Order: sequence, then structure tokens, then C-alpha cells
Amino acid sequence: ASYTFGDSVNGTLTVNKKAVTLGTADATKAYDGTALTKADGTTQSGFVSGQGVTVTATGTQTAVGSSENTMTYAANEGTNLANYTVTEDPGTLTVTASTVAITVTANSASKTYDGTALTKDGVTVTGLPAGFTYEATVSGSQTAAGTSANQVATFAILDASGTDVTSSFSNVTKVDGTLTVNKRAVTLTSATDSKVYDGTALANNNVTVTGDGWATGEGASYDVTGTQTVAGTSDNSFTYTANEGTDLANYTVTTVLGKLTV
Repeated sequence: ASYTFGDSVNGTLTVNKKAVTLGTADATKAYDGTALTKADGTTQSGFVSGQGVTVTATGTQTAVGSSENTMTYAANEGTNLANYTVTEDPGTLTVTASTVAITVTANSASKTYDGTALTKDGVTVTGLPAGFTYEATVSGSQTAAGTSANQVATFAILDASGTDVTSSFSNVTKVDGTLTVNKRAVTLTSATDSKVYDGTALANNNVTVTGDGWATGEGASYDVTGTQTVAGTSDNSFTYTANEGTDLANYTVTTVLGKLTV
């Protein structure tokens, strides 16, 4: 009876949301043209005992580079996500450049000198993984007798959709081919001739060209100096001079001397 109560005041009961964290796993692989995924290894922490979610990793990474291993999640039976503050902690999917050894070799070719340029298209490729194709061009030309490089001018690796993915391969080696022009073999033979002695000189200025012969539009002039006047035999000697536009460095010339007999 010593106290007098006034109006009562209600208290407040507050239940704060519980913080939970959901995670997906990291994964790494070398580029192979297929998608990198990582479905296992998901995590969840902070849920009240007996409650939780089902986490599904949805991330994918195909090209060289990195991206998040994204996720979706759904509450398990008996779990009300309104009671939780969810923080996502996705892993990282990383695709590195392929180190598979790929060798691109320009084709080689040879021919006998003919005054026209020797070229050779095409390459030989080893080590290219299945599912990929390539495009290539070569650059090289050899006209004179000798050798030079047939180089790989451009090379591109294409995936199954035709997209250029050359930069996804870090171990590509280009090898030159060889263009070889062999010297043309020419045999020059002076005439063989004979007669009965008559007091005048025997001469025959004909020179026969055999072997590969001169290339089209090329040749030589001949100065035949052999003569035989008295009874006996001597060489039908001659010299030769290349015509304008004929480079004798492109030829292996063999001379055969005919015989003049009186």
C-alpha cells in the first residue's frame, strides 16, 4: 500500500538477422577451348543448427582470363532466409594460356633453274590439339640458283566456331622452309668433222647444246676456232659468251671438243 503504479510501458523484443556466408570454390586450368567450371567445394557457414541452403556454383570461364565462380542458392526445408543476412563469397575461375608445343613449318621446294620464281604455299603443323584448325600464309621466292628461306608469314589458330584464339597458346614455334633452285646443267659440244686432204682448212662452226639446255630466252654465242688443214686430227676448239640477260652463275656448263680430221 506504500506504492502507487502509473501507466505500464511495454518493452521491445528484437531478434536480429543472423549473418551467414556462402562460398564457391576456386579452380584453374590451361586453355583447351572448353569451359572451366567448379561445381563441388561449395561452403556455407553461420546457419542455425538444422537449417541451411543448397548452393549451386554457376560460374564458367573458357577464354584465357579470370572470372567469379558465381552461384545460386535455395533455402532448405525449414529455413526462412528472411531470418538471415546472406553474404556471397565466390571463388575464382582462372584459365591460363596453353603451353602445349605447336610447331609451324613452312613447306620446302626445289627445282632446276628456269628463269622464273620458285614459290611454295602451305605449312605443316604439329602439336595442334584436336578441335582446333589453323590458317597460315607463307612468304618466300627464289629465282636465281641458290637457296633462301620460305617463311611463315601469318599463322592463326581457330576454335570450333572459327574464332581466332592464337593468343591463348603461348608455345608456338615458327620454322622456315627452304626454297632451292639448282643450277641448270648445259653441255656444249663442238662439231666433229672430217674430209680428205685438199690443201684447204677444215672447219665446222656448229655447237650442239644438250643436257638441261638454256632456259627460255637465255643462251650464249659461240666462237669456234678449231681448224685442220694437213692430214691429221685436232680439237675443234671454241669459246662461248653469255647473251645479255643470261647469268652463267645459274648454270653448270660443260664443254666437249669435237675432232677435226683430215
